[in-house]
Amino acid sequence: MRLKGEINVKVKIKETGELDTLVLMDSNGINWVRDFIGNVGALNDGQFVYDQEEDVHVVSQEDYEWWSNTIQLHQRLNDRIEELSQEHGRDAVDEALQGIDMLDLDVEAKAMLAALDEAFGEMAGN
Repeated sequence: MRLKGEINVKVKIKETGELDTLVLMDSNGINWVRDFIGNVGALNDGQFVYDQEEDVHVVSQEDYEWWSNTIQLHQRLNDRIEELSQEHGRDAVDEALQGIDMLDLDVEAKAMLAALDEAFGEMAGN
């Protein structure tokens, strides 16, 4: 049963039956993955098909892998922006990201991480 305000996206991979919960946390500890996926229409275009009986979104292996990887990239990006904003100020971070065109979600995150690395140095662990 879904609780009011719950924003997790529980998925079941169509081909394997594997279950997972997709998570994308903001700096306030709020999981906004449902909005992230929904804002590009993926909850309505057939990529994620809600199974009410099992309370999961059924997704193909290919789509799951793409979304899982893209969400991880955006989590790294969100964490990096938060870290750099505390250290250098949000205006400096925004300036480093200025001019990056809105691209596919995965390409956009990679471009933004590269711009932050160029402006502030590479992140440890890269």
